[in-house]
Amino acid sequence: MKKLLLLAASVSTYYFFKTKKIKKQTKQSVVKSTNTFHIKNDNFDLTGEYIWTFYLGPIKQTSIHVFANDFIDYRMRGKAHSTNYRMHKVSYDSTKKKWIGKADDDVVYVLFFKVTQNANKQITIYKHKCASKGDEGIKEALDFAYPDDNATADHGWNIYSKKDTTEPQDILPLAGNFVSKQNQGTEATQNITISDSHIILSDKTYQKLTHHFGERRWVGQFKDDYLVMFYEDIADKTDETNKNVSLSLKHYTDMEKAYKSKHDEQTYIEFELVN
Repeated sequence: MKKLLLLAASVSTYYFFKTKKIKKQTKQSVVKSTNTFHIKNDNFDLTGEYIWTFYLGPIKQTSIHVFANDFIDYRMRGKAHSTNYRMHKVSYDSTKKKWIGKADDDVVYVLFFKVTQNANKQITIYKHKCASKGDEGIKEALDFAYPDDNATADHGWNIYSKKDTTEPQDILPLAGNFVSKQNQGTEATQNITISDSHIILSDKTYQKLTHHFGERRWVGQFKDDYLVMFYEDIADKTDETNKNVSLSLKHYTDMEKAYKSKHDEQTYIEFELVN
């Protein structure tokens, strides 16, 4: 009888501690969910199809956003790159004009909007693709700050026009004869004549291939020589007290490498307007 009582006590003690251990493990188990994030879900009332056309050398590319209340469809058309995906709305903050969405492959995107003077025909967009996916990507998107007006990362700010309306021309906001300032680590001064259609440098005339204001990049060609000019933010050139501009001038023989160059990777030299 004593053996039976001892056996029963041992079994009871075993199940007591096992149950207690299981309950403790269950309490520690945490499942991450977007419901744990502090997100805003303001009404997103932009609708319709908006287009931005740009060129990679002679190749025409068209970037398309189709807006709806709960999703944004994105399409890229062109020989250089094509894609098509839907971003489902996760959050929209109408105060910050910040929209966060997640695609079917769990890639997270954050978009910022600036309303232009032609609000019914154009919208300016900054779009960032998060490095992380899923909930981690949403956290990254929520932490992503409003980009500076002169930001060049992620292709910068770009103007999208409503379908069947005229797109604005991407004109280089810089023109004139410039000379590099002394004592900048260069062997000699450089003279450059700049216009939107062409640039004259070292007695060579480079004809414009493309200009992308969002990335502050102008690309021109002379025979097999591609000139890539990046520039820092252009202040108001009507101000006679401000005649300086910082430029990066690089030559490439490979057009693809020319277009893969990035604004923030360059070294800039200060030039002064001389006419």
